[in-house]
Amino acid sequence: MDLDLLLYGDEVATGPGYTLPRPDLLKRIYMLGPLAQLAPDQIYPPSGPSIAQLWQQFPRDGQSLVPLELDLNAV
Repeated sequence: MDLDLLLYGDEVATGPGYTLPRPDLLKRIYMLGPLAQLAPDQIYPPSGPSIAQLWQQFPRDGQSLVPLELDLNAV
């Protein structure tokens, strides 16, 4: 499994192999869209706007986000 850390509260930091918030978060529909569903009121560090506001402003030209229906109880 590959796990990418997009935000960590209001932390703004750079270290070996990471930058918070993740720089391409505002460029990738598959990152920002689901985050807007999970945490719409989260403020983009350090001082906003909210994730919901960023999602509303996101240019969707040429990009689509299709939700997948998964049965996590299936064997």
